[in-house]
Amino acid sequence: MGCVLSLALALLAQKVLIALLDPNFGGDAGIRMNAAPLAYFRVGNRVWLPYLQLHIWLFYHLRLPYRLYNLIPCCYFFVAVVSLGLLGLRLLGRTWSGILFTLAVMFCFAEHRLVSGLAVTLYQEIVGVAFFCLILYLGALDLRKARVLVFLGALALLTRDTFQFCLLSLTLLNWKTILADRAYRRSFLFLWAIPVMWQLSIPLGYLVLDRRLPGSLTEWPLTINKEHEAAVSHLSISLASLWTGMLASRAIVLFACVVLAWVVIRWDTRPAGPALGYDAQEFTRRFGPFSLLSLGMIYSAIILFNPTRATFGNARMAFPLIEHLFIWALLALAATFSCRGVPRHAARVLVMAGLLASLSPLARRWVPQDNPEAKTVYPDLQRLLRETSPNTTPVACFGPENVFDTFSRFVAPTLYAQRRYLPAGTGIPRDCSVWISRPAAVPRETGDFEKVRDYRVHGDLYYVYRRR
Repeated sequence: MGCVLSLALALLAQKVLIALLDPNFGGDAGIRMNAAPLAYFRVGNRVWLPYLQLHIWLFYHLRLPYRLYNLIPCCYFFVAVVSLGLLGLRLLGRTWSGILFTLAVMFCFAEHRLVSGLAVTLYQEIVGVAFFCLILYLGALDLRKARVLVFLGALALLTRDTFQFCLLSLTLLNWKTILADRAYRRSFLFLWAIPVMWQLSIPLGYLVLDRRLPGSLTEWPLTINKEHEAAVSHLSISLASLWTGMLASRAIVLFACVVLAWVVIRWDTRPAGPALGYDAQEFTRRFGPFSLLSLGMIYSAIILFNPTRATFGNARMAFPLIEHLFIWALLALAATFSCRGVPRHAARVLVMAGLLASLSPLARRWVPQDNPEAKTVYPDLQRLLRETSPNTTPVACFGPENVFDTFSRFVAPTLYAQRRYLPAGTGIPRDCSVWISRPAAVPRETGDFEKVRDYRVHGDLYYVYRRR
């Protein structure tokens, strides 16, 4: 256990340095940071589950520096790595070979193409995988009677939609046991009440905020952004998008290697003895149906509804498969202890080859990088906002730019200011403390505002105007 904790702490230190030196709020992380004053919010049709946003909301009201926000995913990354390592020790045993394989899987998980990036920015996947690994380690598949499992399951259901499919799989596979036991019935009714109540709250939110009920399946219950398209997607487009995401994440390579390893293991007709450590065969017997059923439902929904329609080939679609594949990799390695000769070595080589092929090729994911804007532009802009509005909350106004670029580049230094995003053709409102835009988006008439700064952010030039 000491080896697992030592490696996990070393990996945590690496991620913390990366997060602190290069605070990044691109994509969904920028949207979350822009909505930091809110505990939950809607983006188009999407109503994100609130667990991760509650952390951001708390940090915001504590007025913590923007550099600390990305420590939230770092902490959950640590939980995921430790849980995966402890599960590995249980499955592989505490022999030298078992410990070495466990540490190797932990390292490959930490530096995976998707995990290494999501571990240092505000996306829900890393929080979800922490719950996934921890719940498995604590005995969810055995239906262990523990309040902590129910509590963690409740938080997981408020983190990622995929946990609804996991709960459904667990329910379907154990329905007789659940119905026969009063404690199980109460626990599962409580867990099922969470997604049901969340879904029922969405029409109420439309009534309160929009004075209407949801008008399409994409607004409710799917809550996915597909503009004016039908809820059910064109299957060829969905499949092409999913395949592109799987290739980008190298999930296909890891999947193929793990499957081939299991074929080699099953092919061995001369087992050397039972698997070592925790009863890996029993865990495999329970995890197999659970994994196949839950993944089948998750990816059926993705293919049918294509929730990432706006971001074709998004690699994050592969994340549910990847988190399952790391468990399957541990189980395959555990099964090799019951093999001998060529099958044992071939299966181990295949698993490790798949894990190594999935490592991130980007140097910035391994070595902390300085963010030049965080050293120069951000402090200067924060100082300018304070000077412009010393006694009131400053208002930072942005020209008609790509709003996601604006979030990524300016939400950090303006985190505790008000932000307004203005359409093209408008002048600079008098209530703005500063105006920030690319040169082409500056209004012809700037009124009482004067140009005071030139900022170059991510290679693009921005002009900053301040009220005289």
